[in-house]
Amino acid sequence: MAEKTARQLKDEELAKLEAELNRDLDQKLAEKGDDLLWPPACNYIIPNEFGERFNFYGSKPLFSKYLARFYGLKSTETTVWTSMYNFLTYFLPLVGGALSDSYLGKFWTIIDLSIVYGIGTVLLALFSVPGVVPMVTSLSADEAAALVADGGVLPGPFGDNRVYQFWTFLLPMVLMALGIKPCVSAHGGDQYLPSQRKGLDFFFSIFYVAINCGALISGNSTPYMRMYLTCWGAPCYFSAYAMCSGVFIISMIIFALGHRVYRIVPPRGEFIPWQILKLTVEAAGLYFKASPEERKQKGNFLNFAIEKHGEELVEEARLIGNVFMLLLPIIFFWTVYDQGSNEWQYQYNMMYPSGIPVEAFGNLNSIMVILMVPALVPVYRFLERRGIRFTILQRVGTGYFLMVIAYGISYIMQIYVVESYKPGVNVEVIEKVPTCTDPKTCINSWWLFIQWFLLSLGESMMSPEGLKVTYMNVGPMMKSQSLSLWLLMSGLGSLFTLFVTKATENDPTYNDLTSFKAKNTQDNGISLPPKFALFGLCALAGNIWFVLWSHYVFKYKDEDFIGAGSVGSSIAYASLMRHSASEILLCDIATARCEAEVLDMTDAAFITNSKIRVGTFQECGQCDIVVITAGAKQNPGETRVQLIDRNFKILQSCITSMKPFKENTVLLLVANPVDVLTHIAQKLSGLPPSQVIGSGTFLDTARLRTALSKKLQVAETAIHAYILGEHGDSQFPAWSCAQTKLLDIPEVKSMDLDLLAQDVKNKAYKIIEAKGATYYGIGGCVSSLCESIFGNTLQVRPVSHYLAEYNVCLSMPAVLGSSGIVKTLPPALTEDERKKLASSASAMRVILEKYGF
Repeated sequence: MAEKTARQLKDEELAKLEAELNRDLDQKLAEKGDDLLWPPACNYIIPNEFGERFNFYGSKPLFSKYLARFYGLKSTETTVWTSMYNFLTYFLPLVGGALSDSYLGKFWTIIDLSIVYGIGTVLLALFSVPGVVPMVTSLSADEAAALVADGGVLPGPFGDNRVYQFWTFLLPMVLMALGIKPCVSAHGGDQYLPSQRKGLDFFFSIFYVAINCGALISGNSTPYMRMYLTCWGAPCYFSAYAMCSGVFIISMIIFALGHRVYRIVPPRGEFIPWQILKLTVEAAGLYFKASPEERKQKGNFLNFAIEKHGEELVEEARLIGNVFMLLLPIIFFWTVYDQGSNEWQYQYNMMYPSGIPVEAFGNLNSIMVILMVPALVPVYRFLERRGIRFTILQRVGTGYFLMVIAYGISYIMQIYVVESYKPGVNVEVIEKVPTCTDPKTCINSWWLFIQWFLLSLGESMMSPEGLKVTYMNVGPMMKSQSLSLWLLMSGLGSLFTLFVTKATENDPTYNDLTSFKAKNTQDNGISLPPKFALFGLCALAGNIWFVLWSHYVFKYKDEDFIGAGSVGSSIAYASLMRHSASEILLCDIATARCEAEVLDMTDAAFITNSKIRVGTFQECGQCDIVVITAGAKQNPGETRVQLIDRNFKILQSCITSMKPFKENTVLLLVANPVDVLTHIAQKLSGLPPSQVIGSGTFLDTARLRTALSKKLQVAETAIHAYILGEHGDSQFPAWSCAQTKLLDIPEVKSMDLDLLAQDVKNKAYKIIEAKGATYYGIGGCVSSLCESIFGNTLQVRPVSHYLAEYNVCLSMPAVLGSSGIVKTLPPALTEDERKKLASSASAMRVILEKYGF
């Protein structure tokens, strides 16, 4: 038997701690069932994200004019600094993600970084008050603005004509960027049990709506405050920044008040990103030094690091690398998206005005996203009902393509805008601002609605679905860090914008900064159509890259089923429908039957986001969960124990074909007699006992609860009672550990409980006699067990596992997590029940000794 690694022991310790911290809360969540949409914790989490986005989208659109008015920057320079701010706000969350997963945990990371962010917002508001910090020269803010309006150009952030010292912008900018939290959405995802997938999807949709609600409200407030309010004789940036700061601080307090209702996932206590980076570098070095034969034997280059770093960390590295490569082409999506606050604003300034401030016009995006995100949900369902498969990745790719089209339209629009803008003919200076005033010859700014509509639709399809696929396809060590990667792609998009802007700043092919027309625009420069084309082509290339990578290379987290008979296929189908795993492999020696089952289930996969395919035994041994259903069919009148002679040889052949197993693989036995085969499988596989589980009496327990619920006219989830011991003739109901007062209910008192238990035990035999096999019930139960393991939900289930006291595998309540059995929860049984359990164990021991175990 393989000894547990230090990391496996650490995982078990953390799983036990998580179970202890969340025991009462998890019980309440479980009682609300798989259809729970909104845990109480979400009432405190969503306002925090709303407040942060309110501040971000309320202050950022003002930066261009704020920097031009008070710091003397040209339009190209404001683009550089706003792009730099975007980059920092999406790059620095990597620090927060690392702190969250490694040391502080999500709750304290959010609290600590919120304080940093809050300080930055207060300083931004404070420094925007004239006279709070020393001016560089005697030039007043109004004099500087007048100079710009009259065609003069202030020389930039390090020139002599600056009004304010530039550090008064840089310091708040850095603090606000550092305070962006990548783990709010991950913390929200942690509030659900993995079986509550409907609720998780609902949360991510509402989360994204909250982002856009914050953007909409602040984005439609702060531009008007800048335009129509004055403070100290100047446009009142202070009132706008102060309002944003106040809303965020209130949202931070609301989040802190919810600490009693949060599910807490403990941090690992080690710097996981550094460990994974080191592992990857070392594995690459070993890979290049290895011979071709060694490379072929190891497969993925990361496998060279298994011996030193362990299978668990290598798997985490593989999963995060898998997601990182999927997200990489999205950089160019965000590059184009950012033009909404840069190039599209400059484009708007050269068109016939709509009467809406330029910063607020872009807020049409937020309005449409708020409407589109929930509206798309029934659209997806409609397509599914019509047999049209539209997976998460297909939605992301389609959203990306809509963005490309939007930018293509803006390129065409810019051709006509530049041509129609004619200073001295249709351009007048109104309140010192050059404005295209002839509605007949100027392009109406409402034409921009088309590109904003397509941008919003693309964003509504891409961002919520991208968040989901990112969260669901990484390991438990890297949940926050994975969402930091999503933010990082946006930051890198801003960095690419900055690079392109600086590289083309003085190139007359892309920018006109010197002509009479350029000097008579609001922005003292014109971005020419080839610049739009350059960004659009980059986005198109990124879109093609993403589609090809997601279709041909990206690999979902996987699960395997050995055995493609009725039971194996039913489990695979249930898992497919419940989206228990992202990818399912089906394997059987009857290859034609296996391929046919996969083809049939592929036709049903259009309503899920899971994939299913035929796998080999060797592939199965390297998967996260291996469900073994292979075995001889139980004949009418035949007991489960009588199956052992035939199924022992089948099990031995399966395990031999799959070895060596991946170190953290969990074996889940379903073939009968399940308790005996679970014990034998553990010995044959060499895996730790905690990683070899039998379905045990989970189905029997479900049958008991269903029978009681029908008698009492209550939901099955309201009944807490277990069938324990052997999954077979010696199983027994543990009435002593049934929920409090259950046996005192008059309807229960009137029941013949012995007869009820006998009916539960014989139900399978009745089904077999009538139709030859049972498979739907066990299919649902096993898919639920897989969800508990994948999601590290720490659910309590009566499954068969090794009991050292009896030296056999029997069903007892156990906590299930990502490493299999986290711990056994032995109930306080009566003397009679203990005798029944000992009797089951003795019967199992006799059979095991016959086979040398």
